[in-house]
Amino acid sequence: MFDRKDRHPAFSYARISLALHRKRLNNRLSEVVKAYRKIMRGIIIRSVSPEDAQNVRRLLAVEGYADLGMFEEAAEELRDLDPAWFALERTLSLQLRVFAGLSEPH
Repeated sequence: MFDRKDRHPAFSYARISLALHRKRLNNRLSEVVKAYRKIMRGIIIRSVSPEDAQNVRRLLAVEGYADLGMFEEAAEELRDLDPAWFALERTLSLQLRVFAGLSEPH
């Protein structure tokens, strides 16, 4: 296609193999991740409020109770859930699942 002599000097560079370039990039990324791992973990943990953690635990409990057929306990956990969480699709599907389980004849 083009000879090396036809290229502009700004684009005449020594070719580096893609594998070597990728290896160097991965090494740099792993060094950065290792250096900032504790800082990022602390930021992530601090950004989750205790209330949110409690609500996530409640959602997991609702799911577990529903899987076990313990729909009364699941409904109790749903009652204790923060109302803002009912806007989530997962919460709505769990709520429907619990109500369907409660309405089934035993």
